[in-house]
Amino acid sequence: MKNLTNEQYTLSVDLAGGRVMEFSLAGKNHLADAALFPGSTIWTAPQSDWDWPPPPALDSEPYSVVHSDEQTLELTSAVCPQLNIRLTKTFSAIPHGFRVTTSINNVSSQTQTYAAWQVSRVLGGHTYFYSATGPLPNSNLPLQREGSVFLYEHNPKLLIEGVKCFANNSGGWIANIFAGQIFIKRFPKLDAADVAPGEGEVEVYAFDSESNPYVEVEVQGPYTTIASGEQTSWAVDWWLIPVPDDFPPLGAIAEVGQALAQMVQGVSE
Repeated sequence: MKNLTNEQYTLSVDLAGGRVMEFSLAGKNHLADAALFPGSTIWTAPQSDWDWPPPPALDSEPYSVVHSDEQTLELTSAVCPQLNIRLTKTFSAIPHGFRVTTSINNVSSQTQTYAAWQVSRVLGGHTYFYSATGPLPNSNLPLQREGSVFLYEHNPKLLIEGVKCFANNSGGWIANIFAGQIFIKRFPKLDAADVAPGEGEVEVYAFDSESNPYVEVEVQGPYTTIASGEQTSWAVDWWLIPVPDDFPPLGAIAEVGQALAQMVQGVSE
C-alpha cells in the first residue's frame, strides 16, 4: 500500500490494480474498503469492449511505481492483452483533497478509441448530480428530482437487484454525502457526442446487498481516438469536505444541488 498525505487528507493506494482503498479526512475514510468490489478503480469505456469481468491487467494485477513522494504517486499497469493499452495513474495533492489523472497509452500498431472510466465505491448515503437532459433510457436506478438536480438515496432493502443510471450534459460534478462528509468529484464537462457508446458522462450503480452495501459513483472522460504509440490523459479532482452546519436538508434536492455547485466553484477559485 502506498500512502499520500495532504494536511488532514490521506489517500491510500493498493498496488494490486492501482486501486484507491482510502480517501479520508482526519482518519475518516469515505470509500467502501471492504465491499465485494472495494475502493476506487479505473476501467475503459465502453464496457462492451471487455464485457465482464474487467481486464485483470487494469483492475487487479500489480502496478509499478514510476514516481513516489509524500504528495505525488505515479503508477503504471502492465500491458493489457485484451485491449492493447497500458494505464498510468497519477495521484497528486490539491486543496481539500487530491487530483486523480488517468492516461491511456495505445501500445498497439493501430489507432484505437477509448474513454477512461472512474468507478468509486462508497458505503451509501445520498448521491447528487446535475444533468440538463436527465437519465438515459437504459437507466433503472430509482431517482428523486428537482429541476435538473437528481438524488439517489441508498436503501438496499428497497432493491431486488443491482440498479444503475446513466446521464449526460452534467454540471461537471457529482457528489456523495455520507456520515457527515461530502465527497465531490469535479471533472471537465463533455458534450453528449463525446461520451462512449452505450455509456454516460456520469453513472451511479447501487448494489442490492443489505449485508455488504455499496454505491458506485462513476465518471467517464471523453471517448478519444488514440494513435499508435500515443496517449490521452484525463483528470478528476477529489474533494472531501465536512458537511457545513448551514447546509440545506438533504431532501431539499435543488437547494443541495445549488450548494454543491457553489462549493465546486468556491474550491476551484
